[in-house]
Amino acid sequence: MGNVDVLSLIPLEPGFEETLDLLAHETMHRWGAYVKFKDALGNVSDALLHLDPTKHAAHWSFLLDSEGSTLYGNDWQDNGNGTFTSVGIRKYYSSLDLYLMGFYDKSQVSPMLLIDNPEIPRERLPELGVTITGTPQYVTIGSIIAAEGERVPSPAGSQKTFKTAFIFITTPGSFEENETSQFQLQGMENIRSGWMSRFSILTDGQGMMEIRSIPKEEPPTNPGIVLPPIVPRPLPPNIDDGVAWLMNHQQADGSWRDSLQTTLRDTAETLLSLKNFAAAGQNYSSGLQWLGAADSRNMVYLSSKIEALSDAGGDVSAYLTELTSAQNPDGGWGSNRLYRSNPVDTSFAIKALASAGYSGQGVLSKAVEYLKSKQNTDGGWGNEGGESSTEATTNVLYAFNKYRKEFQVEDQISNGISWLAARQNPDGGFGASPSTVYETAMAVSILTGLNVLPDARSSGVAYIFPSSQRTGAGMGALIRQPLRSVPSIRRRSTRTSP
Repeated sequence: MGNVDVLSLIPLEPGFEETLDLLAHETMHRWGAYVKFKDALGNVSDALLHLDPTKHAAHWSFLLDSEGSTLYGNDWQDNGNGTFTSVGIRKYYSSLDLYLMGFYDKSQVSPMLLIDNPEIPRERLPELGVTITGTPQYVTIGSIIAAEGERVPSPAGSQKTFKTAFIFITTPGSFEENETSQFQLQGMENIRSGWMSRFSILTDGQGMMEIRSIPKEEPPTNPGIVLPPIVPRPLPPNIDDGVAWLMNHQQADGSWRDSLQTTLRDTAETLLSLKNFAAAGQNYSSGLQWLGAADSRNMVYLSSKIEALSDAGGDVSAYLTELTSAQNPDGGWGSNRLYRSNPVDTSFAIKALASAGYSGQGVLSKAVEYLKSKQNTDGGWGNEGGESSTEATTNVLYAFNKYRKEFQVEDQISNGISWLAARQNPDGGFGASPSTVYETAMAVSILTGLNVLPDARSSGVAYIFPSSQRTGAGMGALIRQPLRSVPSIRRRSTRTSP
């Protein structure tokens, strides 16, 4: 559901409908939209679906009359003259949705209008009041069953009652008995109550959503940030030992990983680190081969792939086309194609463009203006409506430093540097209490690239030296050679397809 700060939590506000719509949309993904059908020639077609199935086909096509489904498509009105007007969007679970969920029998699913117009992209977002041209076609539930088979279990025996658990995630130390947290908790109760009745309405009165929770007798307390274990190292820090550690932790397929979900990001980060070390030449080559064949499941991973492959001198033109074509009209990027823009994903995208030497002014000017408009009042960048973060701020500063001759970004760079300087802790490290090797490495690297705050950089390096004794810090925690061009910066969260 995202950051609670950007959701409307009060039922009387118009935005509360959008909150419930978002919940209805994400819940419907448990069943759709994934089905194909057999066309008139007997071929299996994916024309009902919104995106290329190899990417993220989980929404209805813009050209499908989905009865205004929460999973996209439109409620199309046939004007009888070769044109069609959208009269409803994102309001209901369609009869096809309800069949897939197990509420409707196949006899209750009427033939569905699918407009044939190859000039209109089916991944287009729902749009109320738009009129388009095309040739009407109709897809029956029988043609879907011919491709997918009957629903199992049948609607007669399918589950009708479900439970939803609501998890409120906070950062350590941020949840206190204050006015903000009480408002957010009350807002959670509003969503819970609203969802119970909304689910019943969307399922035509057949479904029940239970939201009751059973409190634990002894709920656990928040342990706060748990520092990684430290194994004392009798020898001084040595970069060759760090390179050897990375070489020894390469997987058999050529990749590196802290966890399975972060393999692409970790591999890209490690390749950027190992490029300049001859001893790791074979590891570097096999890692590049793995990365070139890896599927980029979101914008952060695609950006990581572009950065590492372009750093190796590879041809990334196809990946740059994929990235730039995913830019939203406001100039930003979301977590995947056609997702709402946010400063974090945009920061990774523009940093990848800068790393690859991209010079398309149309794309860049919109991206720069978007990020300029999203700089927080404290000078940093973070997620939409959220606090500034080291990784987002350093990403943007890296890109702005690359493009400062083409665009007026000096004030933004200056404010970003000031935000970073204020984030340095008394121990010389950077991080939102406590300092971390990872955030310190990012901060020192960008300050070096900008050639500013030499005392802060020295203190940061001094923090990293003893901290490099830690084990279990992860692939991204190994800082590269201090005066090399600013290295890649990676989000530490486990992020997969949205």
